[in-house]
Amino acid sequence: MPTTLWIVGRENPAALGNAQTIGTALQSTKVQLVILDGLTHEAELSAVDLVLPRVRQFLHGGHHHDGRLLTRFDREREATVARGHAPGAPATRAVTG
Repeated sequence: MPTTLWIVGRENPAALGNAQTIGTALQSTKVQLVILDGLTHEAELSAVDLVLPRVRQFLHGGHHHDGRLLTRFDREREATVARGHAPGAPATRAVTG
């Protein structure tokens, strides 16, 4: 599962060139590359209507059995329960600053 999202606008020549150069190599990494048409570097940071849905999709990569969005934390918690830990026990994870 990817851990890094790299959004590149097709009108951002520097980033697009890098993405095209190493794009195939990214398939064996945990980087998900998304190239969006018409975006300059500035638009990559400000075109919320185009960028935010991709970010949400990345952060909420699946759905719960009842249709709710399933976050990565939800999946980790469910995996912890599936490994035999008590259902009420909180899943722990390291936080680095």
